[in-house]
Amino acid sequence: MQYFYDMLKLLGASINDEIACFDHELDIDEIHRLAISQGIWHTVFPAAAPYLSEEKFHVLRRNALSTVSKFSSKIPFVISTATALEENNISCCFLKGVTLSRLYPDPHRRISADADILINLENEKKAEKVLKNLGYTIIRRRNGSHHFKAVHKAAGLIEVHVSLYDKTAMQYIVRNKVSFNEPYIKVDFGSSSIKTLGINDNLFYLTFHFIKHFISGNSYLRQILDLLIYMKHYENDIDWNRYNDVMSELHYDRLIETIKEIGNKFLGINLCSNGSWDDVKAFIEDMENSCICEKSNSFYKIFIEKTSNMNKKELMRTFKKDRNHKIIAALFPPGDVLRIKGYKYAKGIFIPVGWTHRYFILAGKLLRHEKSLDPFKTAVKPDLNDNPALISRVNLASKLGMI
Repeated sequence: MQYFYDMLKLLGASINDEIACFDHELDIDEIHRLAISQGIWHTVFPAAAPYLSEEKFHVLRRNALSTVSKFSSKIPFVISTATALEENNISCCFLKGVTLSRLYPDPHRRISADADILINLENEKKAEKVLKNLGYTIIRRRNGSHHFKAVHKAAGLIEVHVSLYDKTAMQYIVRNKVSFNEPYIKVDFGSSSIKTLGINDNLFYLTFHFIKHFISGNSYLRQILDLLIYMKHYENDIDWNRYNDVMSELHYDRLIETIKEIGNKFLGINLCSNGSWDDVKAFIEDMENSCICEKSNSFYKIFIEKTSNMNKKELMRTFKKDRNHKIIAALFPPGDVLRIKGYKYAKGIFIPVGWTHRYFILAGKLLRHEKSLDPFKTAVKPDLNDNPALISRVNLASKLGMI
């Protein structure tokens, strides 16, 4: 786990504008791989730069500057889009993204591939119309989803949420223990002022967003970093008694204490913590496994099975229904989705042609083992065999008292 420890130390140095010192030689290639897999290389890069060879430094610096440049160019258009929605009486609240990047020492150390905004459900159709008039391509919500997508060449992807979570997350992760009803607050971002969730609502939102990533089996270090930086920034404004009571009731308290301890030991984010070093080591090992192994949502199924009151037959029906929706969405995407994926001709009667074209491409990828059907095979009944990442996640969740 030394590579991961080294990466965490570089990460902590970067977010605190410090120089990281080591008493051993760093394996920068391995650290780079781990940081890429966790979505934090651009945050780690400033602290890692002194340890790069001159050739590698210039290559990685070019890549980093290119990505940062693309991110920076999108933000003004995204903010102007939110302004247009507000001018049409559609209240628009930013989630994650730019509202968090402003808390970093340099906003460019926290970049996003997309933007997330929250509107009221009753404004959904109106928002779609406004966005279409601005030149966005709209991908409507599929069954069970809580957001639609808007794509624009200048803004990239915006996910427009009509609720903070889908029904599954509210039922099995939040368990309806939190009501998000604080008034929105305004925060400054550059020369603009944007709306985001109230301080305590945002804390719960970021917490459950991280937990959702953890339960879904994805890499989640960036979500941890966002949450810890947010906690530290608003440390004196947070209602800690309420927060700790909810975490304890949901059996997430030991998990939260563990990530706080990671912040204390590696990231220079000092928060009051009851986390143990034993839990920290197990947690970091799991994070490392999530980098090595193919991501899967199998643990999500196991978590629901062990924490819900549904019997196994009901659970199997729920999982099968979810799997079937995903298969249909994968096999028969709407024309807008096909065109975004490169099938520019897929309009009207030519949409089935786009489906057929896509099937041939997918079949070729399956034959070349570039794609796998395993996610659909384990979508109903997860398989622990030969899956060290899943085994690690189950053991860790059990150790932390979550299941």
